[in-house]
Amino acid sequence: MRIEHLEYLVEAARCRSMRQAAHNLFCTQPAISGAISSIEKELGFPVLERTPSGVIPTSKGGMIIDDAAQILRLVHGWTLMHTEKENRDVAGEIYAADSGEFGLTFFQDVAMRINEKYPRIVMHLVDPGNILQRINTGAFQIAVLPILPIHFDAMKSYMKRYHWEMEPLYDASYTLLVNTKHPLAKRFEVTVQDLKRENIRVQASFPYRDSLEAIESSSDIRFENSIKILSAVSENLAVGIFPDSHDAMVEEFEKAGLIKSVPFLGGIFPMRYCLLYWERLPFLEAGIAVIREMRDAYRF
Repeated sequence: MRIEHLEYLVEAARCRSMRQAAHNLFCTQPAISGAISSIEKELGFPVLERTPSGVIPTSKGGMIIDDAAQILRLVHGWTLMHTEKENRDVAGEIYAADSGEFGLTFFQDVAMRINEKYPRIVMHLVDPGNILQRINTGAFQIAVLPILPIHFDAMKSYMKRYHWEMEPLYDASYTLLVNTKHPLAKRFEVTVQDLKRENIRVQASFPYRDSLEAIESSSDIRFENSIKILSAVSENLAVGIFPDSHDAMVEEFEKAGLIKSVPFLGGIFPMRYCLLYWERLPFLEAGIAVIREMRDAYRF
């Protein structure tokens, strides 16, 4: 059983989609499907259940996937051993933009991991407010920006004019956060119409407000910050529409059994996470290291 196949399996299970896993890992969907079939043939039982809306782990598959993820973490640790001394010698100061709009802690956690791996790189996190409005002020050199996928090409050209590079990290979508006791927690997927007569909490920056007009008269829709949304959902006071940003705090609430993330049918609220960095950053030793670590962290 190849390590590469385990990577394909873990990513497909995380995304609930072989197509999305192939996109994230820069390979083809048949490669993902073939690797998983090879694993299942070797084990003698299915690890993923194929459904019209994607893939979900089987009961045995869930245990296999957890073990595979642990193996991959160990292997990744082995490959880092020979670079530890080199990492300690890389020094510099990097200013990174964290608007706080699309996650609670993930960006900060990434910065902390970079500091642990490169003790002489100092990561300064700044809150620029609107990242695009302050892109040319010198307040920061690198940022992660979620945008609508249809805007990517135009946005990339716009950023180039200001001497900034822009590259996609991964595609995700907004999902529904519900309390585990909420009736919708039993669903594999939901639609906007399922939210009629619900108390709904949505981020102020939510770009798909027009899609909520159909239920606006029957639902209590309020636009809040991330922490207030998570608090309301965990107390079962509301449901929340929240980006699938792999935020550590959200994941901890899920592990504790307080909330559940339920995808919308057809991924109707897509979002693309992009890495922005000043075009001269890759010419700095610290810049090269930070860009590489940010890519790795967000390409789950």
